Amino acid sequence: MAHSKTVAWGEIGLDYHPFPGHDYAEPSLQRKIFQQQIRLSLEYQKPIIIHTREAEEDTLQMMTEHIPVSWPLHVHCFTDSLEFAQKLMDTFPNLWFGFTGVITFKNSSELQRIVKEIPLNRILLETDGPFMAPIPYRGKVCHPGHVMNIAEKIAEIKQKSLDEICQVSRYNTKLMYGI
Repeated sequence: MAHSKTVAWGEIGLDYHPFPGHDYAEPSLQRKIFQQQIRLSLEYQKPIIIHTREAEEDTLQMMTEHIPVSWPLHVHCFTDSLEFAQKLMDTFPNLWFGFTGVITFKNSSELQRIVKEIPLNRILLETDGPFMAPIPYRGKVCHPGHVMNIAEKIAEIKQKSLDEICQVSRYNTKLMYGI
C-alpha cells in the first residue's frame, strides 16, 4: 500500500445481497473487516473505493464513524437509493459515485433517475469488468473499452454533450485519485 503507484484502497465495504447456495460472511464480520480496511486506508493515506449493496444504513454509519468527512471516496458501481446518495453527498464533500453498464439496462429506470439527480461533478465512469457490460454488449465480458457506452448513456440522461461528460468525468477522476 505504501508504493507510490498505489493510488487508492478498495474496493472495500459491505454486501448483504443474498446469494443462494453460497455461504458469505455474516454482516457482523463484514463490518469488522470493513472497519479494519478503513483504518489501513487512512494509515496509508489512500483514497477509498467503497462497495455497498443492500447495506445502506450500515455503510453510512460506518463511513460517518470511521472516515474523515474530507477524505476522497469513490462509491463504486452505485445502485442504491437517491436518498442514500443524498446523505452521502451531504456528509462527504469529496465523494464521487461510479456508474457502470447497469445504467444502460432496460430495467434501470430508477437508477437512470438517480444519475439525472446526482450532479455531474460527483460522477465517475467505470465498467466493473468483467461484469455488467452495457447494452449492446450485455452478457459478454465487460472491459474498459465499454466506458464510452456508459458516458453516452449519462450524456443522454443528463442532456449534455458526450464531450462535457468525458471532460468532467476526467476532472473528477483526477480529483478523486490525485493523478
